[in-house]
This record gives sequence, C-alpha cells and structure tokens, in this order.
Amino acid sequence: MNISLKNNNTYITSDTHFGHRKEFIWQARGFNSIEEHDEILIQNWNKRVRPQDSVYHLGDVCLQPETMIDKILPRLNGKKYLILGNHDINKKLFPYFEKVLSIYHYRDFVFSHVPIHPAQMEFKWKNCLMCHGHIHGDSSFLGDKYFNVNIELNNNELWHVEEIRKKK
Repeated sequence: MNISLKNNNTYITSDTHFGHRKEFIWQARGFNSIEEHDEILIQNWNKRVRPQDSVYHLGDVCLQPETMIDKILPRLNGKKYLILGNHDINKKLFPYFEKVLSIYHYRDFVFSHVPIHPAQMEFKWKNCLMCHGHIHGDSSFLGDKYFNVNIELNNNELWHVEEIRKKK
C-alpha cells in the first residue's frame, strides 16, 4: 500500500475519545462536559488541518452511539487514515477513513495504537520512531524511540509530523 506522507501537511493524533462519557477522559483534559470536549477538539482539529491535508489517527476515535459518529466525523477536515485502537470496534467509523490499518510504516516512522516492544519490531523498523497512543499520560519510560501522540499531551491539538521530528 502506498500512502503519501508529506511533511508539510501531515498530522498525527490518537485517543480523541469523542463522546466518551466517562469523566476521567474529559475532566482530565480540562473540560466541563463531554459536549464541550468534543466541540473544542473539533475546532482545534479544523484550525490546523485543511481538507487536503493527511491525518493519521492512531486509534480510539469515538465512543459515541452510531448516530453521533455521523455528526462528528464528517466535520473533521483532512484525508483521514485510521490505525485501529482497542475502542475502534464500531465498523460505522470505517467509511470516514481513506484506509483502516492495524499498523503503518513509512520511512522513519511506525504508527501503532499501542507501543510495540522493540523485540517485536521488524528489522526494517529498528531505526524508526514508534508513534503511538493508548497511554494517557507520560510514556517517557518507554525510551527515546517512542513518541506518544495522544491528543491530551499536545494541549488537545493534533501533532504536525515536523513537530514530532523536532522533539526527537
């Protein structure tokens, strides 16, 4: 599969958890309600991402009932690619993404929802930066070959691929 990763218009995020009604998600991110959480995340997404940009969402997109998926995902700019997370079980999500994958490798990046242990990395990925989500909080204990793109770790905004390169 050939997916273009252009440095000038590629964003990465994970764990948006749109519609997740558990307080430990939206309160920890500084919001007063899940409705406020969702609207601010949509606004932040669209401030950065243009319709022609690429967005790699590394899982745990939306925990809404099916009717809400149709109200949130069409509002998000960009050509979206989903790397499946543990909460992405509703297949109604899939049509909103160009591709749905379990893991994706491109040049010096590997995208996965959960961090892959170095012993499980394919040889061609040994020198790649592992971009992941799943961990809600500091994941520096994993080492310098890992970068957590969880949306809450970037002030509820998506990461531009060049921002990640500069941090590493």
